Amino acid sequence: MNAADILLSVGGYTCLWALLFFLAPFVFRKCAFSADIYSKLTKAKQIDLCLRATSIFSATCAWSFGAWNLHKNLSAYAPLNEPNETASLPLLFMTAFFTLDTIVCIYLREEYGATTYQYLCHHAVAILGFYNSLKYQECLWFANYRLLSELSTPLINVRAIMNAFNLKEKYAGVYSANRVLTMFAFFFSRIATIPYFWMLTYRRYDDLINCDWKIIGMLIVSGIVLDFLNIQWFVLIMKIASVEFKKIPKIAKEKTETLKISLREKKDNVYQTIQTAKTDFRENVSYRINRVRRRLSAMRPE
Repeated sequence: MNAADILLSVGGYTCLWALLFFLAPFVFRKCAFSADIYSKLTKAKQIDLCLRATSIFSATCAWSFGAWNLHKNLSAYAPLNEPNETASLPLLFMTAFFTLDTIVCIYLREEYGATTYQYLCHHAVAILGFYNSLKYQECLWFANYRLLSELSTPLINVRAIMNAFNLKEKYAGVYSANRVLTMFAFFFSRIATIPYFWMLTYRRYDDLINCDWKIIGMLIVSGIVLDFLNIQWFVLIMKIASVEFKKIPKIAKEKTETLKISLREKKDNVYQTIQTAKTDFRENVSYRINRVRRRLSAMRPE
């Protein structure tokens, strides 16, 4: 693909993601779980949530197409310079999303703080790596393999949206399941995939040295940078998970105590209800007996 075709395609997909991005506020204002809270959030937080909603769709598409290409359309040992339009598709729309995300990250740099530079670094190497693979139509298997990392992105963004709209307690089961799935998805899609990527890079060394030097350079540089960031983020996730897991015994104890108190109160209420029913029954029986006695007394001849 030439540069003009790539830029045109990326521009079109960027407009598509931007359309979803600008439609997200209308959805948040209409949904029952978010309508009241969304309008009260800061502008920066509203924009962040809209971007996360868009990212759920882009990441899901990227992972799905990438996984399908690796399974059906590409081979790890096929020629590295074999053009493939289908394998290029997910690279185009993810390059487009990363472009939109880069613009928003720069705009929200104060909201994101130090993580802004991590996001920008991630997006920069990804965009350059995808661009070179698209332009030279080389190493498309490696590029699609990198898209597997997007499996964890929708889960991370769903969790952030649930936190923003105070759904953590209301949907505690869903939130807990999401937390566990995020941890496993992040590990299997971003960490467990690292060894095979570099093992195959080593095995295909003789073929790689025949590729354009830009491809080789970006394959190595982007691989190192992306793996470093993913390991760093995974360590952070594990630290957060460790803190959360340490809270489990305390939370379980509190819930047990709460349950005991609730059961005790129910037992007392049932006992009180039974006692009240007994008293009412006795009074009712006594009233009827006395009433019968009075009637019999009235019927007795003088």
